[in-house]
Order: sequence, then C-alpha cells, then structure tokens
Amino acid sequence: MGWRKYLVCVALLSAFVLSVQAGPTSYSGSLTTADGGLTGLAGWVDNPDYDVTFSWTVAQNPDLSWHYQYTFNSTGLQGDISHLVIETSATFTANDIFNDSPAVDGGGPDWHSAANGNPNIPEAVFGVKFQNPSTSVMIVDFDSPRNPVWGDIFAKGGAKGGELWNAGFTSPDIDPLAPPQNDSVAYHVLVPDTTIAMVPTPGALLLCGIGAGAVSYLRRRRVL
Repeated sequence: MGWRKYLVCVALLSAFVLSVQAGPTSYSGSLTTADGGLTGLAGWVDNPDYDVTFSWTVAQNPDLSWHYQYTFNSTGLQGDISHLVIETSATFTANDIFNDSPAVDGGGPDWHSAANGNPNIPEAVFGVKFQNPSTSVMIVDFDSPRNPVWGDIFAKGGAKGGELWNAGFTSPDIDPLAPPQNDSVAYHVLVPDTTIAMVPTPGALLLCGIGAGAVSYLRRRRVL
C-alpha cells in the first residue's frame, strides 16, 4: 500500500505546482489622447473635443498561439481613419499571422515610412498594415504564434484625422524589454514579436523530477 500513498502525494504535489506556476494568459491595456498616451498631429490631437482611445487585448489560445485584438475609437471623429500600422519584428512573415480581420494590407508585413503613405511617422517601422473598412470604430483581430512584446502603432487619418501614434514611439525608438503585463509600459503597446520558445518552467522541471522519482521507487518495489 505504500506505493499507492506515494502516487497520491505525487498527484497532489503536481496539482499544487501547476496551480502555482499558472500565470495570466491574457493582457489588456489602453492609451488615450486625454492622458497623453497617444500623440500626433492635426485633428485627432489639436481639438480638445476629440478623445481618441486605442486599446488592446492579447490572449493565449489553447494551441499556445496568441489572439491579438486592437480597437481604435475616436469620440466626435469616428470613422475618420485611413489605416493602422502595428509594429512587428523584422523576422515576422506572412506565415506568422492568420485569421486576420480585416485582411493584412498587401498580404504581409513590410517596412512603413513617411515615403510610402505614412506622413509624420516618427521613424520607419517593420509591421503589418490594416486598411479601415469604413467603420465608425476600427477593430483589428488576428492570431499569431509570436509572443507579445512592447512595440508601437501608427494611425493615418482621413481628411480630418491627421496622424496618431503612441507617445513612446520616438526617434530613435527604444522599446521596453519588460515582460507583458496589463496596462502599458512607457506608453507602448503589446505587439507580436519574438517566436514562441517552449522552455520548461521551474515547475515543469520539478514535476519531471517527481515523476522520475516515482518510477524509480516503483521499480525498486518490484525488484524487492
């Protein structure tokens, strides 16, 4: 009966370790022109009657990929947005984004600068571009195997909007290396960047050690 008690202890300890190591699998945050988190030129920031909000939610899918959702909303100037650029790493490819709605403009990531339709952008960024499908509130959804890190966004307005970007987007731009969290770090936005690295956590390593100990114990019992 001793080995059964041992296995029960292993199961209970495993459940405890898994519960301790389980961290948040979703993050959310927002930036606004009212709190200085968003800045830019012309209509969106010049008129105090316009309160623009850019919010995001990043949640891990069951297959360990990530679902990214971004919402661009401007009070009093709704719908006046031409396109949105979301930064990614330079190694990001078309295979790293799927279920995108609206579809990525141009079919995949590329360099975006003032010279190709992004006037007053602080500096050129590599990323994905989404055209606004004439909606009053622009919502962008997509999935990616890339983990969330801190990066930048740029929005080009229509006749009234002007240009808008996160206040942390400067030239030269230095993105925070802090891990993902709720809210924002230094006026930056969570964007898909580094690839998923399936590195065993300390808890997983402990479970492996416990499992090996259980197998060794049972083998000894059989020999004895």
